[in-house]
Amino acid sequence: MKILELTYLLNSHIENKEIKLKTRTERLIKVLFDFTAREDERDDAAMDLGSSEDEKALDALIDIGSNFDENETILDSCGESIAKILVKKNFFNKEILNKLAPAAKAAAFAFLKEERPEWLK
Repeated sequence: MKILELTYLLNSHIENKEIKLKTRTERLIKVLFDFTAREDERDDAAMDLGSSEDEKALDALIDIGSNFDENETILDSCGESIAKILVKKNFFNKEILNKLAPAAKAAAFAFLKEERPEWLK
């Protein structure tokens, strides 16, 4: 196989993988915002979004995590996922955490206390 063909195949594979990941994140966000979905489905979506590095995932989690009328189980998962993303990005922003509903904020702080206690001092 020629180097040019190999490079093309490799680039195609990388692009397809990125497209699939983006599509998965978008599907999870759609479930998270589907208020007719079962609680466990929305909670799973919130937890799975914590493994994403897509800024849209963080924005969606903050949006739901800031809803004081949201279910506490979902708020808890949103808070933890927000904290996971912040740790992955090595980015601490207390303003984000201050926006969160109490259950989401508590979960985020509990995760950060374990993973990045120096951020909380």
